[in-house]
Amino acid sequence: MSNQRPIAAPYTAPHDVIKKEDGFLAYYFSAQVANRIVWFTFRFLPRVTPNFFTSSSLMLGLLTAYLFSRGDYQSLIWGVIILHISFIFDCCDGQLARLMGLKIQAGAWFDYHSDKIKDGCILIGFAWGAYTASGDQLVWVLLLAFFGIFFQFLRNICALNRDMFTLETSGKKDTPRMFIKNDKGNQLLRTLKHSSLFKLSDRVLLYTIFGLTNHAAFGIVLYAALAFFFSTISGLLNYKVFMEYDSNQNKK
Repeated sequence: MSNQRPIAAPYTAPHDVIKKEDGFLAYYFSAQVANRIVWFTFRFLPRVTPNFFTSSSLMLGLLTAYLFSRGDYQSLIWGVIILHISFIFDCCDGQLARLMGLKIQAGAWFDYHSDKIKDGCILIGFAWGAYTASGDQLVWVLLLAFFGIFFQFLRNICALNRDMFTLETSGKKDTPRMFIKNDKGNQLLRTLKHSSLFKLSDRVLLYTIFGLTNHAAFGIVLYAALAFFFSTISGLLNYKVFMEYDSNQNKK
């Protein structure tokens, strides 16, 4: 008797569970590698659950933060490598859950919050490494990292607030506003569209570029600037949505 689990409808093959709505690095590299791991796991390791990949991704993310914090170039290289493994595992949990037909709120909660923990810790480690490598001269890098975390957190709060509002008023989740319109099913444009929002995969790409080039401080500056930009846009969008709603309600 085969120990292979049946694939849950509507998926007909493991490749079908790759998210089409994702950033460039995620769709074209990380998710593709993850899919092969998920296929092997699904077929030969039936006891492995999505939470295994989420937990592994979190632990590897914290290891990345530690390696980044050391400040030497060799640790930066290893940190980038471990970071990509962590992100691949982060793609694995959702793919495996979809293949298994699982819809678990606790798992989704764990995945979401572990991503936020990794995001903050890796940025702090990256900044501390740049500070250490400078001979304790670049104190402003630590301050920028704090602002980067703050504005990224603010952006997430704005998006969650908008999600809750649209669910309450229309029964549907908020649709992300994109900078690239009318992709008409073109996958390349779709991934570029999502990458323009500075998602998690794009932050992984930022660490990769500035880590491999040994310019962590410049990476922190760019991270903080983008976090500030998108948190501002998200806040203004909330204001616009809520003002339009209040205006419509007062007209009734």
